[in-house]
This record gives sequence, structure tokens and C-alpha cells, in this order.
Amino acid sequence: MTRASPVCRKHSWSCSRRRSRPGVTRRFSLYEGEVLSYRELDARANRLAGLLVGRGAGPEHFVGVALPRGLDLIVALLAVLKSGAAYVPLDPEYPAERLVHMVTDAAPVVVVTSTDVRTLRTVPRVELDDEATRATLVAAPATGPDVKMSASHPAYVIYTSGSTGRPKGVVISHGSLANFLAWAREDLGAERLRHVVLSTSLSFDVSVVELFAPLSCGGTVEIVRNLLALVDRPGRWSASLVSGVPSAFAQLLEAGLDRADVGMIALAGEALSARDVRRVRAVLPGARVANFYGPTEATVYATAWYGDTPMDAAAPMGRPLRNTCVYVLDDGLRVVPVGVVGELYVAGVGLARGYLGRVGLTAERFVACPFGARGERMYRTGDLVRWRVDGTLEFVGRADDQVKVRGFRVELGEVEGAVAAHPDVVRAVVVVREDRPGDHRLVAYVTGVDTGGLSSAVMRAVAERLPAYMVPSAVVVLDEIPLTPNGKVDRAGLPVPVVSVAGFCAPSSPREEVLCGLFAEVLGVERVGVDDGFFDLGGDSILSIQLVARARRAGLELSVRDVFEGRTVRALAAVVRGSDAGAVGVVGGAEIVLPGVGEVERWPVVEWLAERGGGSLGGVVRGFNQSVVLAVPAGLVWEELRVLLGAVRDRHEAWRLRVLDSGALCVDGVVPDDGSWIVRCDLSGMGVDGQVDAVRAAAVEARAWLDPSVGRVVRAVWLERGGDRSGVLVLVAHHLVVDGVSWRVVLGDLAEGWAQVRSGGRVELGVVGTSLRGWAAALAEQGRRGERAGEVELWSRMVRGADVLVGSRAVDGAVDVFGGVVSVDSRASVSVSRALLTEVPSVLGVGVQEVLLAAFGLAVARWRGRGGPVVVDVEGHGRNEDAVRGADLSRTVGWFTSVYPVRVPVESASWDEVRAGGPVVGRVVREVKETLRSLPDQGLGYGILRYLDPEHGPALARHATPQFGFNYLGRFTTGTDDTGDEGMTDWVPVSGPFAVGAGQDPELPVAHAVEFNAITLDTPEGPRLGVTWSWPTTLLPESRIRELARYWDEALEGLVEHARHPEAGGLTPSDVGLAELSFAEIELLEDDWRTQG
Repeated sequence: MTRASPVCRKHSWSCSRRRSRPGVTRRFSLYEGEVLSYRELDARANRLAGLLVGRGAGPEHFVGVALPRGLDLIVALLAVLKSGAAYVPLDPEYPAERLVHMVTDAAPVVVVTSTDVRTLRTVPRVELDDEATRATLVAAPATGPDVKMSASHPAYVIYTSGSTGRPKGVVISHGSLANFLAWAREDLGAERLRHVVLSTSLSFDVSVVELFAPLSCGGTVEIVRNLLALVDRPGRWSASLVSGVPSAFAQLLEAGLDRADVGMIALAGEALSARDVRRVRAVLPGARVANFYGPTEATVYATAWYGDTPMDAAAPMGRPLRNTCVYVLDDGLRVVPVGVVGELYVAGVGLARGYLGRVGLTAERFVACPFGARGERMYRTGDLVRWRVDGTLEFVGRADDQVKVRGFRVELGEVEGAVAAHPDVVRAVVVVREDRPGDHRLVAYVTGVDTGGLSSAVMRAVAERLPAYMVPSAVVVLDEIPLTPNGKVDRAGLPVPVVSVAGFCAPSSPREEVLCGLFAEVLGVERVGVDDGFFDLGGDSILSIQLVARARRAGLELSVRDVFEGRTVRALAAVVRGSDAGAVGVVGGAEIVLPGVGEVERWPVVEWLAERGGGSLGGVVRGFNQSVVLAVPAGLVWEELRVLLGAVRDRHEAWRLRVLDSGALCVDGVVPDDGSWIVRCDLSGMGVDGQVDAVRAAAVEARAWLDPSVGRVVRAVWLERGGDRSGVLVLVAHHLVVDGVSWRVVLGDLAEGWAQVRSGGRVELGVVGTSLRGWAAALAEQGRRGERAGEVELWSRMVRGADVLVGSRAVDGAVDVFGGVVSVDSRASVSVSRALLTEVPSVLGVGVQEVLLAAFGLAVARWRGRGGPVVVDVEGHGRNEDAVRGADLSRTVGWFTSVYPVRVPVESASWDEVRAGGPVVGRVVREVKETLRSLPDQGLGYGILRYLDPEHGPALARHATPQFGFNYLGRFTTGTDDTGDEGMTDWVPVSGPFAVGAGQDPELPVAHAVEFNAITLDTPEGPRLGVTWSWPTTLLPESRIRELARYWDEALEGLVEHARHPEAGGLTPSDVGLAELSFAEIELLEDDWRTQG
């Protein structure tokens, strides 16, 4: 990445080099008939800069600019930059309170303003229209001050809205600004910057490109009041570049812009629809359409897309600008594949210095970049995007637009997209309204070409595209969407939806009478007629679920889809079916609506555990558990903790699971919680060693207490440490009711619930989508129906044939038990770990799982002294929602792990070649990639066939269990690794002495000869990939495992070396599925390409 020059001198803002030849006046700025030449601009700005320096302006100082739009405003901005200070735009139209806050926050040494700006009287002022000031400027030299400026010095501060209501100042440096202007000159070019319209308020950074980009290459800037002022122009007019937000520009086009000759329309700030692009092309056929994206924190723009081809979908965000890197990452800061939604991070020269005076917020949003040089940062935008196959970014929504409506998480951007997709909708905005306290509802506002019946038509169309809980409760048709003076949607100006119901029509049958009563009960209205629409009366997707539930209790079988399609009592009465009390419908192949209480069918991993326990879920598997140790707030009160934990237990049905005498599972309903599963211990009088011993003893006691046969599946032990010290909470749960993803859900609920408790409110946790019971029933139904029969041959190939024994014998469950299991740990260096997480997957076109599995296969092949396939039991998270239509497991707690065999193809090779990163390494990675991609639903089907399919399961059961278990847990952040309070974060797991691991009964048979459990932990030095190797000493000596761990480390280094080879990477058959090419054919094509290149 090219860096900006470290030093900027005054000539960086000199206009002298842009003067025209003698006798010609080059215009820089126009405003309502006034003209300012480059020569005049330079002289006036130099004189004012000298005055400002005398008032204290200079590098690392701020100067406010509070002037109305006009030529004086341009002079003032350039003068501030020439003085070495940073300008702070202070819009005179802003409310006085907001201006006072900005001035208090920025503490400018002086404010450049005029006598008619009556606010800001408490700060030093330079009033340009004051007679004394004019006299001083006339007498000042036109050469300007001699100021040395560093690229790191601030150039301007722009205040953006803060989530707390307090605006935050974004500080942009001279280096970032210079880099952006260099991009503008190179990418837009002098012709596009020849005559630019300055229509944007200086309080928004698009004004930077409108003003300073033309200045940097001799162009002209024409100042207008705002974008809509262009409508009032008589006759034809022209400009090389006009900027705006799509919603404002749409109004401009509707009002009439066909007399304009515009070279480029630069749109930014909102999603750009295909309709908008087509409209621009129709009205301004000669204009090039550009879609720019960029947060203020990244200096105006970060990506660009140019609409040079026809399109039928929303415009993408484009590709990154010069000296800019963009990353699409998941919650663990891992790069996501093409097509997968992640959060956008921006890095590069254009990043802001941070937020003025907001160190904490700066640290939160500007984070260390794991993909760059030491000290490099990246900005967390909060925007959800995905890479498209053409290498451009596609906007999906806002992470902080992920609102909660009655407990359901909803992306407003996704709902808006669905509404806008209706062919009669011109523009759409979706908001969450709370017109009644606590009643949050999605409401869509639209404008359209044919508004007759548009509201109901859109509702039906959206119901066909989105889950029920994402369908707006009302669609309000407007003549136009209200906008703010800056051209953005004025959400505060959107009207309250009005319910209008026709004449009342009474029910004429008992069924209609019941439904009318249910409508009124759910909607909270006095009466409902048979022709009144559920959604017209204020119903929404969540209330429709309540209606369905109450209808079933009343003996009427009704689905959510029925409600959306029928809508009125009359229509629903015609399709409603009678039902037995308590019936819940069928799950096989249909959306899951099974409630969480009642008997639970055993799902694959439960059967896997029972098989290890001799067919029982008692005995040696009674205490099979996972645990976590959390830091909890100092001053925590017992009753608060009891209420909080009780709310979590009530919300998640798995934590109320019981194993019946028959071996079946059952989820109990919510009953009054006496808190007996929560234990309190006082450690205040103990030293550190005593506290550590107490935590470990508490974990041991909790494990012994577990007994699923009587519903004891979770134990919580609160250990108070006294005074204002953070406490410790030990949570031990039977593995039946928790997994790695579940812990994240539970910890999030604890943190959210704690905030509600401390604020004095009720604990209201997010709604769970699909119940554990519903998911288990769906998988069982797939097994009974034989829906996975097509995968039998695939899984038979994976397990067929004998594998080379790693010990003197096979695993024997009667001898090889957990009481004889020991473990050793190995950790890769930060540099190797970082490469394995980023560089290697990126170059080789694979995920981290494929990289680690390939390294494992290579290490095992070397360890056992021969090549050939290595058969491994791979653990996955098992939450493959696509396997069951309508499933949402994002907040479901339980044990969802999938275990499936993978035959890792490993060819015989020289170990020296592997360590050196030779071609064999790449071939193994590509083979592993193809093997994993061939598995439907990430291996979920194996467990269904093996344990739930009575026809095909026995055949698979006859094959030997693989000797190796492989599990990559992912990337995690933990709290402090010591026992002090510094660094301990409430409701975050602690590491170090306080941490305790999982526990098993010592007589429980081991599943594999060698267990491989890998995890990446983010440390202050960077990510560290660690592996725990576990094995029964009855089968293998420690020396053999340490040998295997050494080969593993060498295989990792070989992978890193291979990825750095110029010819590493390449396509595999699954990348070109439609072409149906083999590995050999792809390699031939790549060889031809290299030869011709």
C-alpha cells in the first residue's frame, strides 16, 4: 500500500500553480452571479490564514467555520488549512444547543463567522464582514504564513450522529485527505472535475470531494443552496459532476432535470436501486452513474462502482479505492467466503485518526488489523455486506439496524429490499415504531406508480419472500417520502399508521364467532367483524403467531401462512381445521412450529452418546458435561442473580430437560424456580490460591450434582470475592443441553439480562426461533422417511475399508476409558497462526477447517509411516438450518454437534517436500476441499442415517469407528489470564487459574484413539492456534503423541511456505461446477495459461 508523504508544506494548499496563462482569469468558484478566481482565492485565503495564525491557529488546533453558503465560506475553509489548523464546520442552521455542544467538544481557538450569526457568542470570533476585520485583512500580506504540517496533523473534523444522541467528531488528517484527492484526480479525472456542483452541506464529507477535488486540478466549483435548487434553473445548464443521495436525486429527477447536461451523477449515502439507475439513464442519457460508499471515518469514500452496463438489481458498493483495503469478516474477525454475509471493515491510508476526545469509542471502532503490518488499524463500519462473484461488494444491511421486534432480530435493510422488490413500489423505507409503549412494530412506507391496493399487494408479496416475523404490520402509501434538508430520509416525519375499517359485519357461525373473539383478544380492540383484516387492525407477524397459538388452544388448526393469505375472519373461517386439544401439527417437510415443552425425540448426537454409554443416558454418561467460568459484577446481589439465571433457564427449554426411565427425553414447562440449582459461596477471606482451589472444588461438586434423570442438568455456583472485587460464576451443564454455540447465546443473555436488572426492569430475553424439540422431531422424521437414502453410498465410501491401527490394537471400550486419558498441548507461533487464519485460506481458496484438516492428514501419514487416506471423525456445529425448512437455530440452546467420518486423501510424499511447502501440500489441501464440499449439509446426514434411519443405519453401524477425532472450535476472545480484577470483564469467560475444563466419568469409554481439539485464542500479541491432544495411556505412550504433535507443527509451517509460493492456489472442480472439469483438466488449463502469460 502506498503511503502519503510524511510532511505537507504550505504549497499543498497553494492555488498559484492552477493560475491560467496571462490575460485569462481562471474561475474557481461561482455563487449566485459572483465569481472568484484562483488568484483571488489564493490571496484572500493567505491573508485570512495569517490572521488566524495570530489568533492561535496552527497544527493540532481547531478553527470553527460558521458561515452561510457563499464565496466567503470557501475562502475561510482554505485559510484554515493554510494556517495548519483543522476546520470544524458549524452550520448556522443547526439548533443552538447542538452548536454549543460541538464548540464545547472541539474547543476551537477561534470561530470564523459573520455578524448575522448570532449564536456562538461565548467563543473567540473572527467576523469577516466586520469593518475592523476587513481593514486588517486588506493590510495583510498576500503571501500567507509559513507553516510546516505533518501528514498526521488533522485537516478537518466532521460531527456525525452518535448512538447515545451525543454527536461525535471524526478527525481526518492531512495525509488521509491528500490520499483521497489523489484518488479523485486519478479515477475521476480532470474532465469529471472540470465543473462540480457544491450542493452538500459542509457538515457532511461529500462536500470534501465537491470542493477540494476540483481545487486540486484546476476545476470550477459552483455553489448552490442544496440539490433541489437545481430544479429552479431556467433554460439548459451543464456540470461535469453532481453528487447526491439517491432519495434526494429521485425527487430531483421527478421535478425535472431533462434540461441539464451532466457528465457524472455521483450517488452515495443510501442503497442505490436498479430503478434509480434506470431513471437517471432515461432522464440524463449522457451521464455516467457512480455509486460510492464510505463512512466519514474512512475519508469520504472507500469503494466505488460505475454503472456502465445494464442492471436488474440494486447497484453493488463496488471495489476499494487506492490505498484502501476492505475486509468482510465474521464475529471472530475471520474472512468469510464469497456470498456469505459479514461485517465490513476498512483499512488503509484513508482512516480517520479517531473520534475527538473519545478514546474509548475510538478503541471500540478502530481496531487492530490482523491482516496488516504491526500497528495498522481497521475501522469497523457496522455495515453488513457480502462479496459477489464479480469481485464487488454488495450491501445487505446495518449490524446496528438489526433491531429487535418483540424479541426477534430483524435487519431493516433486508425488509426494505423485499418491499422495494414489488414492481409497483418506487421507494421504500421500513422503520420500527413504538406508538404504544412497549409495542414495537415494523412499518413500511412506500411511494408507487399505482397506489390502488398497493398496501395489501406489498404485504402479500413480502409474506412470500420473508419469514413471518419480518413482515411489516402495516404498509403506508405516501405521495412522497419525507426528507431532511440534507436529502436523507426524515424518519421522524413518517406518519403514524392509521387503521381504517369499513362497516361492521357480525359473525354468522360459531367458528367465525370464535375467530372474531381471538382477533379482538390478540389485537386489543373492542370488537372485530368478519370482514376486518388482521393486519389492517394493527396485527403483525408476531401477533399472527399468538393468534395461531390461541386458535389451537381453542381447537382450531391454523397456520401463520393461513393468516397472511386469508387475513379476514371470513376467509380464515373457510380454511380453518378442527384439531385435537394440544395438537401441534406435523413437522416432516414443513415449517417447524412444534412448541418446546413435551417429549423430545432423540437426535443423532444423543444416540451417539447413548451408544458410548452402553445404550443408556445414565450411568457413565450421567455427568458428561461442559463448563464455563465467568467474571461477574462486583456488588452483585443474590436475588438479582437468582432472577437473572432463572430467566435464562425459563427462556431455554434445554435447561429444563429430563431423561425419563424409558430413556426418552422430555422438556418440562416453566415452573416457579426455587433457585436450588444455584449455590452461593463466600471467598472473601481467602487468598488467591484458596480461591482457585475453591473454584475447582465448586466445579467438581457441580459435576457430581448433575443428574438428567431428575432434571438436574445445569448447576450454577456463585463465588463472592468480597468488597468491590469481581466475583466468579461457575456454570456446569450436562452436554445434552449445551454446546459451544449455546454458551455464546447464554452469555449474551446474561449480559443483556443483567443490564435490564440493573435498570430496574423485567428480564425480557430474545425469542428463540426453532425449539430443540422441533429440530429433533424434524431430524427424526427425515430418518423415518428415509429422506437421506441418497447419501448412503457417499458415507459408505467414507468408512469402507480397514484403516491402519495407530497402536498395537483397536480401541477397546472395556479398557480404554477416560480415567486413563491424558493430554498435551501445543501452540503455533503468532506469525504462523495469523498466516493460517488469513493468508493460507485466501491464497488456496479454502476455509480454516480445510487447512487444519489437511495439515492433520499430512502429520498422521508421516506419523504412521505411510501415505493413503486418513479416516477422521470430524465434529461440526450441526446447526445446518438449510436441512430443515423454516429452521432458525440462532438462539436455540442445546447440544447440536454433528459427528461424521471424513476420508482425508493423503498421497505418499517426502517429508522434506512437505516441510518446504512443495506441490504435494497444495494437492492435499485441494483434495480435502473437494471432499468436504461433497458432503451435503456439512455432514449432518450421516448421523441421521446412522442413528435415525432404521433401514440404512445398521449397515453403517457395522463399520469400525475412525481412530481419530477432529474438532476445530473456532476463534475466541477470553478475559484476563490472572486472578486479579484488572482486565476481567463482566459476563465474559476468564482464563488462567480460575478456568476449569469439561468433565467425564472415569469409566466412560473413549471414542477414539487420539482426540484432536484445536482453538484459536486472540492474545495481546495476536492470534494463537492451540491444539490439545488427548489419548488413553492404555493404548499409546506419550512419546508417540508428542511425535505426532511435532509433525503437526511442521505440516503447518509447510502450509504457510506453500501459500507464499507464486504458483500456489488455483481452482478445483467445485469452483467450476458447470464446466464439469477434473483436477487434471484444470491443471492443464492453468499450465497453458502460465505458458501463454
